[in-house]
Amino acid sequence: MARAAVTTGGALSATEVILEQLVDVQLLESRAPGRYRFHPLTRLFALTARRAAGTGC
Repeated sequence: MARAAVTTGGALSATEVILEQLVDVQLLESRAPGRYRFHPLTRLFALTARRAAGTGC
């Protein structure tokens, strides 16, 4: 979660709220407190979009 806060330039508490909102709409998964990963379909979409854009893997 700290990495996400640094990446976005936001406060840790605000970042946690945003990450939990993304979990609520099933774009992220949280398997442990403070740990997040993309939902498998979100990951597949990103990979497919990247390949279609010709940016490789």
